[in-house]
Amino acid sequence: MAAHGAAAAGPVSIRSADVAIGALAALIYVGEYLGQGAIANKAFNTGSVTALATAAFGTLLTLWLSARRNPLAGPRFLSVVCYAAILDYALALPALKGGGALLAFAVASLCLSASGVWLILACRFGWEGRLRALMSLPALGALAFIVATTTISGQLTGLNACGTGLAWPALAVAATVVCVAFGMKYSLRPGSMAHRARLCVALVFGALVYFAWRAAAPTPALCGAISQIQGGGLRDALMGAWRWPAQALPALAHAEVLLTLLAGSLVLALLCLIDTVSAASSLASDEGRPDADTSRDLLATGVGNLVGGLLGLLPISLSLSRSRTVAELRPASGRLPAFSHAAVLLLLLVLLVPLQWPLLDYLPKAAIAGALIVVSIEMIDEKSVLLWRAGLGETQARSTLAAAVWVFALALGVAVLVAVGPQSRLTVSAGFGVAIACSLAGLLPAPSHATPASTPLGGRLHFLNIGRRLREWKQTAGTHSIDLSQTTHLDFSAACALADMARGMAGPHAATPFLFGPDTGMQVIQMLRICYPQAFAPDPS
Repeated sequence: MAAHGAAAAGPVSIRSADVAIGALAALIYVGEYLGQGAIANKAFNTGSVTALATAAFGTLLTLWLSARRNPLAGPRFLSVVCYAAILDYALALPALKGGGALLAFAVASLCLSASGVWLILACRFGWEGRLRALMSLPALGALAFIVATTTISGQLTGLNACGTGLAWPALAVAATVVCVAFGMKYSLRPGSMAHRARLCVALVFGALVYFAWRAAAPTPALCGAISQIQGGGLRDALMGAWRWPAQALPALAHAEVLLTLLAGSLVLALLCLIDTVSAASSLASDEGRPDADTSRDLLATGVGNLVGGLLGLLPISLSLSRSRTVAELRPASGRLPAFSHAAVLLLLLVLLVPLQWPLLDYLPKAAIAGALIVVSIEMIDEKSVLLWRAGLGETQARSTLAAAVWVFALALGVAVLVAVGPQSRLTVSAGFGVAIACSLAGLLPAPSHATPASTPLGGRLHFLNIGRRLREWKQTAGTHSIDLSQTTHLDFSAACALADMARGMAGPHAATPFLFGPDTGMQVIQMLRICYPQAFAPDPS
């Protein structure tokens, strides 16, 4: 009987642990969700509800359609900022001013639904690999930098608007969040739960500083809390199709509105595609599953954006960082943690709106601004830093590095010019378009070499073909060594992709995974020395 009782208790305890894992992930990322909501729905006080609903809906839908074990999907920073830019642009369109903010919101939501249609078509015709390849690493780095600086500037401007001059109290609260978050990031072990929960902990510290300051010296310069969503139901809190004004569809007859819908939906689709396919490919490698499964993740993203636009939600993408957080806690179940994650978010929605719990009254706007500044800074990834450090300091592979730096610099320069001009709302879109154009233009002057038939990684490798070539290499050559014996040229994106592959293959004391030969271009070796110097370090033994 005792043995039977222990056996019966085992599955129950496992299920409880998996539920706790999903709930913990929800608490870790709830601050990030709320910050994204604050960016997206500035015209309405519903951003927090919208972001939580997007994360819950996206996770449940992806859980249903995806082949991943515990996929966490929801709003992602880059696509949310793009969505907010579309909304801001729509608010300024003369054809939409008569309908107020709700009409502009309807157009932004239609953009989101249209992006879902583009993603479904890309999935149906197998275009995801080609579309993902349109953005080189310098272009993505430039876009992330533009979005980061735009967001930081917007948050600081918003905080200063709370006071007559510099709003020192609000800035102090935001600075507390930033200092705590980065202090934990660089003092704790990467990948630990405390390290991952740093933003949530930083928000708590920021809230404590806010309430202490408000109790000691109350002032409007603190900017106040987010405040509750007024209303009795979730249906009223969300900005779904049932709330669109009647003139939403007739407004599409105006050329400027139709162009906004077309351009906005294409940009959103590409950003969501890049996020989802990149995350799905990495998760597929983690799980030992084929990359072909990524099509199901992209389909889930497409359906999620199509339906989410009609529901008034934010853009949905598969999240690598959130999914890995769950995976690294080693759940026993393949689905329960993700379901638990969504359930906790839905519970928060019920507490916030129908039950009217004053939870948001304890979340200062300045603390959320600090969290967004943290996320913005962390968007400037190590590869962008490597590009500029190498581009300004290296003497080898100068032409390749210079081309990559120019892509980054031109996209940034155009974005700055647009930002200070009359069409500042187009800053992100302009940087996005220029980054893609510069990436493609960079292929023209580079040397061209025919690819030897004997190896998938032969000839010239660049951002357009590196993904396809690596998939071919995995299928034909296995993963014992990366054969570069007939590779003649690498651009920065290809070199970083090979470096990432090498890091996943090489142990701390393993020999270099690269295989060179007499036909290997000198430029190839030079680029790999920059992107993966461990392969050329002397043997410690």
